[in-house]
Amino acid sequence: LIRLNVPDVAPASFPEAIGAALLVGAVTGTITSLAGSAVYRARGWQSPPVFKLAAGSLVVAGAGLLIAAIATPAAAFGPGANAAAWAETPGLGALTLLGVALLRAVATTAAVAAGGCGGLFVPFLAIGDIAGRAFAPAVGVPSDLAGAAGAAGGIAGGYRLPVTALALVVGLGGPETATLTCLATVLVASIAGVGAGLALDRLEALWGAVTASAPIAQ
Repeated sequence: LIRLNVPDVAPASFPEAIGAALLVGAVTGTITSLAGSAVYRARGWQSPPVFKLAAGSLVVAGAGLLIAAIATPAAAFGPGANAAAWAETPGLGALTLLGVALLRAVATTAAVAAGGCGGLFVPFLAIGDIAGRAFAPAVGVPSDLAGAAGAAGGIAGGYRLPVTALALVVGLGGPETATLTCLATVLVASIAGVGAGLALDRLEALWGAVTASAPIAQ
């Protein structure tokens, strides 16, 4: 079942709630949006199937080994539920959590490039959860709240499904202020995701223009 972690503790103050929504929403929306664009491009990669399988499998294996070394072997496998469960371990550093989130994004993209599906819905939910927890200390909110907000942000930014994210948050349960924080995070992540996607498209267009004009310059 698709679900978010239920936060047990509400933000201590309004500034903390706003800070969590802005920071976690911006980070998770941007990361999952760029990962979603990478997955889309990987799906359309034109190359011999054998080469795609070999190259994608090597990247998946490399990312998996790194995740296993940084986190646990269980966190390296599956669509991301085990990785999200590992992220609940107390005392994990922000860079460790963020590194695992990014490596999970790389592994998902490589799995699609290899010809697999890379997961249908859970991958970005887990990536958002882990990335959100990485920034919990920066805004002073509980880790489970940052994880729930990040997972909702991953749905909104990565899958471009803000209504689905809002619906999951409303049915989440927990303190009302925590729910409001997650709702605000969804809105921020949606904006950040669209902005990251537009920026990537712009950079891609500029790169295409530069490469197209290179022979003329010569």
